[in-house]
Amino acid sequence: MLAYYSFSNTGAGSLFVALCPVCIASMALDHASRSTAIIAWVMFCMINAVLYAVPGLLIVLIKSFRGRN
Repeated sequence: MLAYYSFSNTGAGSLFVALCPVCIASMALDHASRSTAIIAWVMFCMINAVLYAVPGLLIVLIKSFRGRN
């Protein structure tokens, strides 16, 4: 939590929040049961996969459409 606050007071805070929202959400699992934590981490993994796959897919699609002209 301390690292997040030190980041948020600098210009890098917004970049950290944009690139790592799952890291911030994972702080809520400090006192979760084991089964809840496992389910949450599986969901966090899926969210991360989508978070990084969608912009990559958009870049590829934009480049492929620009190449056809």
